[in-house]
Amino acid sequence: MKILSVLGSPRKQGNTATALGWVEDELRREGHQVARVDLCDSRLGPCVECFHCQQVTDKPGCAQKDDGNALFGRMIQSDVILLATPMFFWAYSAQLKILIDRSICLCKGIDAGDPQCLIQGKRIALLATAAGPKKGNMDLIEKTFGRYAEYLRMYNAGTCLLSRCVAPDQFPRAAQSEARTFAQGILSA
Repeated sequence: MKILSVLGSPRKQGNTATALGWVEDELRREGHQVARVDLCDSRLGPCVECFHCQQVTDKPGCAQKDDGNALFGRMIQSDVILLATPMFFWAYSAQLKILIDRSICLCKGIDAGDPQCLIQGKRIALLATAAGPKKGNMDLIEKTFGRYAEYLRMYNAGTCLLSRCVAPDQFPRAAQSEARTFAQGILSA
């Protein structure tokens, strides 16, 4: 399968990048093609709610002149989309939140209340890291991610919430195993 991983961390060598590397390695070991996009390298402005994208039915059609349409095109061409983010105040990083907000361009007919999405039916998964605990800290992101996947009419292939990640060289003992198990579950769920 063709898997697009999207790193929403501002740090290319941080906790989230390290954990995402474990997941990507496992997916490659299973014979899948994995490509990574580092959002910190992308020029991606926030959604301006112009709804130009709703006038175009067969492609994203975002009016902004940045890396958004190309990135959405890569998402359309992929079988699986793997989002990765550090926790910032109980939610996604700003980098990933912009992508999530802008992905409205992938849904057509939103005014009718029953949108059809250019990536519907594909698998989507979320990897999140946090220095704090899961309970009362990471539980909200799992809910919002589920609703995001549902709105896009994608198959929610799961979440991996790695807590107590204070530095790449100080991960909890079970973190790498948990990330590899998550990778296997993305495609078997």
